[in-house]
Amino acid sequence: MKYKAIGWMLILCLLLAGCSRSEGQGSASEPREEATESSETAESTETAESVDLSAMDFTFSDRDLSGIYDAGTAAAVSADGKITAAGTYLLTGSRTETLVIAAGENDKVQLVLDNADLQYADGPAIYIQSADKVLLTLAEGSVNTLSDGSSYTLTDGDTTLDAALFSKADLTVNGAGTLNITGNYKHGIVSKDDLVIAGGVLNVTAEKVGLNGKDCVKINESSITIQAGSDGIRSDNTEDAERGFVYAKGGSLTITAGNDGIQAETALLAEDAALAITAGGGSGSGGLSSSEESYKGLKAGSTLLFTGGSTEIDSRDDCIHSNDTVQITGGALTLSSGDDGIHADTELAITGGELRITQSYEGLEASRILISGGMNPGGMNPGGMNPGGGRNNAPR
Repeated sequence: MKYKAIGWMLILCLLLAGCSRSEGQGSASEPREEATESSETAESTETAESVDLSAMDFTFSDRDLSGIYDAGTAAAVSADGKITAAGTYLLTGSRTETLVIAAGENDKVQLVLDNADLQYADGPAIYIQSADKVLLTLAEGSVNTLSDGSSYTLTDGDTTLDAALFSKADLTVNGAGTLNITGNYKHGIVSKDDLVIAGGVLNVTAEKVGLNGKDCVKINESSITIQAGSDGIRSDNTEDAERGFVYAKGGSLTITAGNDGIQAETALLAEDAALAITAGGGSGSGGLSSSEESYKGLKAGSTLLFTGGSTEIDSRDDCIHSNDTVQITGGALTLSSGDDGIHADTELAITGGELRITQSYEGLEASRILISGGMNPGGMNPGGMNPGGGRNNAPR
């Protein structure tokens, strides 16, 4: 496939306009008028680098998606609040003690919440200690609440429990109800394996991270609102190149994060999802410092891929940042950044969709920029493009 490259005269003009800020300065310059003129493009035989993510599991099982259960055969959770065997369990009403799931390593447990209110001051409201997989199903029309205390010290072996819902097994949240989660101590939901959100309405407020799945976070057609003191959504497996990814398919995610909106150690994919993200207070929150804090909208260690949907990001640092590759094949993106609109250490390829950058220092920055569609010439400020990676090409 042939790609078109932005004419070098346009790039030069944009770079010169973007040089009004001193080298290394952290904050965006004063708002500037948007560029309204376009330039003719030239044919190029360059093609985007192929991205192989086939080893990663972006699928959802039938049981993840169904949210079906038989209320007539479901067992009630025992008074001691402990589940030790496979099966379907129904929970209603209030609890002020932690609910523990300690099933066998091959057991699948379905816990149905039907207007349940679980609060525990000295640890997680739900602690999944062991199981093959747990499905937390939200009964249709139900409103459920989970919260932990604001200060506690609780460990299990070498694992520190620090979330309102803490799991050491694969965890899926599904169904057609609402789940309100408050992580008063640190995090909202933590899974040390996979975290799948496959239905329902989730409202998460957390002192630190909203949703954390070590091996992955996969979201399908859910409505999620997160208010997080640090990262909104995070997957942080640093030991396996096939894990540590985030996948958002359909649905809506509204995230207000003190640090990064969504952070993936490896890949981050957005497919037909509606994303609205404010990170680090937004583009007008002040300059960047030399600290190790990160305030990016979307951040990936390897690949960041958009295939559709709508994305609105207002971030103190880069709106979209990858330590390797960014590919945009569809969708509508509106970005306002205190630094770069889009930053890719290696390659940025735009082949479709609509892109509008309303505020930035550099609109697009990468060692190689390939564009064959998707640009909105009237929607990029004069910070423009830096096809050489320029002042800031080191991984961050």
